[in-house]
Amino acid sequence: NTYDPPRRFDQLTERGGNPALRRSGADAARLAPAADLADAGRRAISAVAHAHQDLWAAQGRQAQLLAAAGLGAESLRLLDQRVRAGDAPALDATRFRLDDARLQADLRQAEADRQDLQRQLGLLIGAGTVATQLQAQAVDLSADTRAAAPMSAVAVEAAATAAERRPDVVAALARLAVAEAARNLAAAAGTRDVSVGLQFDRWPTSATNSSGTGNTVSLSLTVPLFVRHAFEGELARAEADGSVAREALRRVRDNAGTELARSAAQVGAAQDRRRLVLDQLGPAAEKGAAGAELAYRRGASSALELLDARRSLRVVRIERITADAELAKALADWQAATVPIAMNPLP
Repeated sequence: NTYDPPRRFDQLTERGGNPALRRSGADAARLAPAADLADAGRRAISAVAHAHQDLWAAQGRQAQLLAAAGLGAESLRLLDQRVRAGDAPALDATRFRLDDARLQADLRQAEADRQDLQRQLGLLIGAGTVATQLQAQAVDLSADTRAAAPMSAVAVEAAATAAERRPDVVAALARLAVAEAARNLAAAAGTRDVSVGLQFDRWPTSATNSSGTGNTVSLSLTVPLFVRHAFEGELARAEADGSVAREALRRVRDNAGTELARSAAQVGAAQDRRRLVLDQLGPAAEKGAAGAELAYRRGASSALELLDARRSLRVVRIERITADAELAKALADWQAATVPIAMNPLP
């Protein structure tokens, strides 16, 4: 063999900042799914908080109905004794029995509602097989300063600033960064990259070529001409992708602002509702029921008046439970709308 294969080395020198653009696009593309995962967690936590409070309220309603049924049964037992002794009309006992029948129907519905909410919570937390054993614990609203503090404009403004770091907004920003990096990369593709090559050729002596041709060193410089092609299509597509990403970011920010305003309004309404029950409805119902019990024992009121007072008190107590649950859910929604969830970086 009178010919040795050539040795060639080429070095491409990219211009236009292509390597940095690819790295920035890759970093943004890596951040977007992590933010999506964090946003899914944010929404899941809010859903679990709602399911937990709904179950707690259902447990409270059932407990109030059980207490009312127990009180009604005891009252009916005592009233039957008075009826047999001729000390009370039989019509009163009939009214108590009708009220007890309504309570039993309400109890069966409350039990069905509680079981349904247990199953819903079990599905959300992955405990479907033991859903019937789930018991919700009360949220201590007295220890939460947000439960009574009014939603000031300063707090809403600060929350709006914090909402910019929400995972869904971060994901949309990351996708916009990916699109902008792709657009810049498409624009940079029109910059001519230079390729420098060095080649070594050797033709040694042989039986047929005693002198050989010696060694040859070649240096080459390659520059693309871009004749009739300047990556216009790639650039147009990247511009379109950037417009789509900017529109998606605008929608996400609008949704975040709407969710923030709705959460603030819900917190304010829930605070007012709970305050009304605590300050006005609750004391009035307790006082009215106590007076009705005393008046009935002394024969100054009818069984119908007593049952109405007990029913009103039961409704107000259930309303207190519902108001607490609604405020806890509103606070959970407010936190989900404003507080970003820490994102674990992908490996």
